[in-house]
Amino acid sequence: MVSSIVGMKILNLKQALELYNLLGEYIPEELEDGLEFVREIIDNISNDNFGAYADAICLMFGFELKELEGFSTDYLLKLFTDGLIANNIIGLRDFCRKINYGY
Repeated sequence: MVSSIVGMKILNLKQALELYNLLGEYIPEELEDGLEFVREIIDNISNDNFGAYADAICLMFGFELKELEGFSTDYLLKLFTDGLIANNIIGLRDFCRKINYGY
């Protein structure tokens, strides 16, 4: 298993907007603490569209969906959390709101 730090990539603007397209509707309005923010996104996704969770991991780490099958649930959660924090999901939300993009 690869360390999440090793495979992680910081998304360019096009990819970041794609991430926002995947997750924008699940991003909370006002939470500012990074881990609480990510937990709320996961809770929102799990109630609606868990595929967005897997697609976001694939985008942030360059995996194919099939590759995720070999990872434990805990490891996928770590990937998701690390990826959102590294890609500054709170800043992405704020940027997209400022330019009136998406949700």
